Amino acid sequence: MITVLLIDDEPAILDVTRLFLERTGAFCVETTSSGSEALEKFDSTNYDVIISDYEMPGMNGIELLRALKSRGVDVPFIIFTGKGREVVAVEALTYGATYYLQKGGEPRAQFAVLESLIEQAVQKKRAEEETRLSNLRLADIVNFLPDPTFAINCEGIVIAWNRAIEEMTGVKAMEIIGKGNYAYAIPFYGSRQPGLIGLLNATPEELNERTYINVLHEGQALIAERNYVSLRGNPSVLWAKATPLCNEEGEIIGAIESIRDVTRQELQMDALQQRVQILTEPVGDTTTLTFSDLFDIDEIQQIQDAFSDATGVASIITDPDGTPFTRPSNFRRLCTEVIQGTSKGAANCLHSITMAGSPDQQDPTLHPCRIGGLWDRGATIYAGNRKVAIWQIGQVLIEGYDKEALLDYADQIGANRDKFAEALTGVPQMSLEHLEKVEQALILIARQISALALKNIQQSRMLAERMKAEDDLKESREQLRSLIEFLPEAMLQYDLDGRMITVNKKAVEMSGSSLEDEMIGVDVLSFFAPTDRDLIRENIRVTLTEGTSPITEYQFLKKDDTTIPSEFSFSLLRNRNDSPTSFIGLGRDITKRKMVEEEIRMINKKLNLLSSVTRHDVLNQLTALRGFLEMAEEAPDTLSKGQLIRKVMETADRIHHQITFTGDYQEIGLESPQWQNLDTTIRRAASALDLQEINLAIEVNTSSLYADPLLEKVFFNLMENAKRYATGMSSIRFSIEEKDSDPVVICTDNGPGIPPAEKERIFTAGYGKNTGYGLFLITEILSITGLSIAETGTAGSGARFEIRVPPDRFRCA
Repeated sequence: MITVLLIDDEPAILDVTRLFLERTGAFCVETTSSGSEALEKFDSTNYDVIISDYEMPGMNGIELLRALKSRGVDVPFIIFTGKGREVVAVEALTYGATYYLQKGGEPRAQFAVLESLIEQAVQKKRAEEETRLSNLRLADIVNFLPDPTFAINCEGIVIAWNRAIEEMTGVKAMEIIGKGNYAYAIPFYGSRQPGLIGLLNATPEELNERTYINVLHEGQALIAERNYVSLRGNPSVLWAKATPLCNEEGEIIGAIESIRDVTRQELQMDALQQRVQILTEPVGDTTTLTFSDLFDIDEIQQIQDAFSDATGVASIITDPDGTPFTRPSNFRRLCTEVIQGTSKGAANCLHSITMAGSPDQQDPTLHPCRIGGLWDRGATIYAGNRKVAIWQIGQVLIEGYDKEALLDYADQIGANRDKFAEALTGVPQMSLEHLEKVEQALILIARQISALALKNIQQSRMLAERMKAEDDLKESREQLRSLIEFLPEAMLQYDLDGRMITVNKKAVEMSGSSLEDEMIGVDVLSFFAPTDRDLIRENIRVTLTEGTSPITEYQFLKKDDTTIPSEFSFSLLRNRNDSPTSFIGLGRDITKRKMVEEEIRMINKKLNLLSSVTRHDVLNQLTALRGFLEMAEEAPDTLSKGQLIRKVMETADRIHHQITFTGDYQEIGLESPQWQNLDTTIRRAASALDLQEINLAIEVNTSSLYADPLLEKVFFNLMENAKRYATGMSSIRFSIEEKDSDPVVICTDNGPGIPPAEKERIFTAGYGKNTGYGLFLITEILSITGLSIAETGTAGSGARFEIRVPPDRFRCA
């Protein structure tokens, strides 16, 4: 059975449409009379399709559609209206309506068309949803991968193309997604041919024909390298990994391939291997040879520079007495100009270098620099048992260093304290653990050169690869961080326990915090209003299962406990093992948008209502008349015909009252507000009613209100409503009280009162037993000068209407 939510401000239309649709038993129809009530129903109920009138008071059909879209609700939406202009149909379809159907014409044929449109919309939506969820999950995963990545379906059509591969190839996702016939290969090889992704089931011979090298099978995955010419025409080496893509049932639905440019690593390792091979040629007796006799200093210089670039440390190779063999690599001004610019500082540096050369038959020896807080390392290079050189590295700060201790050292050696502090900012920082890794790398290279051991060449290559990988990872993280910082949206990254890990500048601004650290480690729920936290939890649950959540509006809670309207969506991040690691929320402040929407709503409110009453509502009543008359013709007995005829009479009466209402409503706001004596105004309103059998008590003293000239209509409608609907009522009383420093004008009667469920709805346009516009008109007149009204009585004890007046709109003469 298809569940339908039918929205129309006209009860007769709701009635006749529901009767027609439910005749076959294929539909279950729920009805509501306003867009706001429809939104409330979506908080607790799911529907297969929505049918909505276009023109309704408060929120029209298009505004309801947009509100649902902004909440992430994507349900088939059919506009069913009496408004027949082409521009309305275009607007409806532009904003995402599934179908548009105009009311009027022969009722039976009209509702048959409506039934058909409902079935088509539901079938279409179910098929689209299955495809959308599958592609959305894949796109989210692929876009968060740092490596260039794309995916194809079983027909070879590209279904995902992430940002990294856009940058590598210069081809945008929108240009290639949806294309097949090996279109993905053209940016790489200039022609259509199977890539690694298309060779998952290929034989070794077929792979060789495609010039792949270093081929490795890893389960169902295929890993290989291949030569490639980059966008700039440079020859490159690409590393690629392709693997089948499966759905939730384990069925293969395509394949995915990740690519990495490893050209730089290949060149570096080739160069390092060649240089070490040159340096490790045996030289015979070393008793009289110096370091420069044993090795090509230019080759040594290149290795030293490469080591410094890979590790980030300063580096130099010297004679055991401190005389340099090589030029300094990455030397810092703090050491070369400030510290060594003093005699004491230079002596300490020389002492550190010579201490690094203390004899040790097992391994090259390492010693810290004598400068407090600044770390150096040194390794001795031997020729046989003789020390021939010292490879000194360092000029780095350990994270968490004591700045004051370093400045005290500046005083000890006689250096300028300010220059020392300024130069200190140019010294890189790293963890002690990382420095120890660099130190161990230095040991390996020094041992290799000292022993002329060819067996250690492979270890050097592994070291260079590891250092390069660390640099690439660091650079990738820095680039990602820069992108995050400049996002126009607020970004919140939090772990699986809901604790904040990372936020960007925009998120800090939105929260009203001054520092990012104030947000790190805090529960993500604390950044949203308590009333929204259950919704946040639900969307987190959806994100865990679906990979992403719909864009949803929340009240974002600032540091000062004020809130701002916002919209956020959440995505799940996974590691390479496909295990969840954290969530990312992207959102924005929508305060300005809400203000504009409110302004537009207020501007159009009166125009929409007048249009609704004069044309739309009357047309609705006429449509209902025709429906009831046709049903009366088919009624099986006189009793049924009589009931339907009564409905016809009631509908005709509504048309009369609706037209009368427009005359009053169009006068609201036409004249400027003015001060009006309450007693006089109430008595003038009462004189227009027959209240001979009702005791009227007016106890307002000499008070006056600043209000629209139609204030008299407010009191007329209150008394007229009581007389018409308060069965058994015999008295009406007007009085004044004070609540929370605000004056309150009170109107009470001794009738049956208002049921709790109707206390708010009675002020809605069109709600009620007659036209439903009397109390609505009251709220409109009062709102002109900021006054408001509410019904606060107890059912069974009489009605009590309270008009709350701002202090500056009330006075006692």
